[in-house]
Amino acid sequence: MKNKSSTFLLILSIIILFFAIVGIIVTPFVINGITKCEPLKKADILAYCGTAISVVSSVFLSCIAVNISIKANEVSDRMLKIEEEKMIPYLDILRERSSVIACDDANDKLKVKLYVRNLGKYPIQNILLSRIELSKNEVEALYIKDEIQNVIFNQLEMIDNNSKNSINYNLTCIAGLREMIITHSKSKNGGTVEEEEHTPFSEWLYFNIDKKEVGAPIDVFITMQNIAGKVFVQKTTLFIKQLQTNKKIFLTMHSKQIETIKL
Repeated sequence: MKNKSSTFLLILSIIILFFAIVGIIVTPFVINGITKCEPLKKADILAYCGTAISVVSSVFLSCIAVNISIKANEVSDRMLKIEEEKMIPYLDILRERSSVIACDDANDKLKVKLYVRNLGKYPIQNILLSRIELSKNEVEALYIKDEIQNVIFNQLEMIDNNSKNSINYNLTCIAGLREMIITHSKSKNGGTVEEEEHTPFSEWLYFNIDKKEVGAPIDVFITMQNIAGKVFVQKTTLFIKQLQTNKKIFLTMHSKQIETIKL
């Protein structure tokens, strides 16, 4: 479609240029005939035609230069947009490694353990998970006024490593993702061989839900920041199910949408 439009504009420009040149050349003869002035000399005619063609050519070349500049700006804008899209974080939740467990100190609470990993090209940091969507003022307070750092350290201090199934064990904010190294033990030639697997930049996030929320869609909002300082929010809808056979509770699926917060 764009090629057809460009061809049409080129043909139209050539036609306009042709008639412009013809009009400029013919005009003095028409005026001379109407006004019955002194006959034009060959030198004057040649000088006029040369000047006219020079002016038209300059205008035409200027139009071409402007068109090339516009095209170059369009290409530059497209490249910039592509680079900006690469900067958008792609935070994935690996369902197979996530889990839902019962809290030891609350019969009506469950702890959701999300295994999140960054599949984007660039790292992300200052990740905050919340059950409700933050307002713009709250986001500005966290990320512009650097209050996010206090939230991270406060949560790290509250973690009880001896009771990870407790309702107090909530890690909903992390400084940044890190590369996980998983060690696999395999039997080979009668012995055991250990192999290391380097996974994408990943981390675990924890939050509590009520048992009555099992089976219903659960919305969580993950706010994060890329290396350029731009803030994004990812709305993720989780579906948690309980099996009828062994009563096991697990994360079944999730959907997400990411948008930029303009601060």
